[in-house]
Amino acid sequence: MICPLVLKDHWEVLILKYGLIDSILFLPQQGVFIFSLVTYSPLKYDGYEYPGWGQAIGWIMALSSIACIPAVMIYKLATTPGSLQEVM
Repeated sequence: MICPLVLKDHWEVLILKYGLIDSILFLPQQGVFIFSLVTYSPLKYDGYEYPGWGQAIGWIMALSSIACIPAVMIYKLATTPGSLQEVM
């Protein structure tokens, strides 16, 4: 039987050192965002097309949550001591 402490240490290594959780969570968001960009059409409701500034605010709100993940990843890579190969 595997000691729970050893199992916990392995998960901490996977999560903290390799960013497993960040990678798993980032991929679906990136896919949805790219799909949204490719299939984009101006927002219309009952014949009314919303103004460009309103659509821009919507995209900024969407990007504000998506951009945090790669921003933190880049920050962690830049501030962790050692070469990139050692960090990864």
